[in-house]
Amino acid sequence: MTKREQNTMAARRSRQRKMEERAVLEGERDVLKQRVEELEKMLRESEAENKALRECLKK
Repeated sequence: MTKREQNTMAARRSRQRKMEERAVLEGERDVLKQRVEELEKMLRESEAENKALRECLKK
């Protein structure tokens, strides 16, 4: 195998590895986005409950 062929193969492997790493990172990002949405929903619900309880205490 010539130097050029070796370099071409190394470049292909590098591009493939980067694509795989990107796919993993995108998957992790999606999981984390979902978790953020869940936590934001929990926060909104807790804030609403807190507000309702404070209103009950005022009466």
